[in-house]
Amino acid sequence: MSEGTKSNSQQERQYDAIAKCAILSSLGDTVFNRVFACKNTKELWKTICENHKGTKDVGEEKYHVLIDKLNSFKQLDHENTESMYSRLNILVNEINSLGVKKIDDLELIRKILHSLRRPDYDLVITILYEKEIDTLTPNQVLNKLIAHELRHDIKPRASPSSPTHSALACKQVKKLKKMAIKCSSSKDEEEEA
Repeated sequence: MSEGTKSNSQQERQYDAIAKCAILSSLGDTVFNRVFACKNTKELWKTICENHKGTKDVGEEKYHVLIDKLNSFKQLDHENTESMYSRLNILVNEINSLGVKKIDDLELIRKILHSLRRPDYDLVITILYEKEIDTLTPNQVLNKLIAHELRHDIKPRASPSSPTHSALACKQVKKLKKMAIKCSSSKDEEEEA
């Protein structure tokens, strides 16, 4: 081995050790204990990312669980269309954030229409299906449903006995913001690599 190659190799190991030390010093105890034994920075970073995101199997399992929730999704007796849409949108955003398969606008519109309480919304659903729903956006459909509620004085049937949906929605929004920040930072890191 030549003198230049030896010094380059030694310098690379030093840089790797510095990077590994910097990463390890920023980790909490739980993550640190899971990744400490990694041999180099590349392996360390890969393991941290896998632990953070979960493996592909975990992502797919989350996807299937959320799809089951989406398939059984219905408007609750104590909520109006807007509250129902907020709950549905949180679920759809969670599904889309997994990156397995995106829920498109047409699927979302169909889910909105199929989730509404019967018979309160039968007339408006019929009218919307007579139009070409693939030309509408979810917000347009939501606005038509809200107008229908106002026109026909449709109110929620019962009051909720659990925590308010707005409080739950706020928690979900905070969770989604954290996921978006983590996702964008990991994408930035991937682009830099």
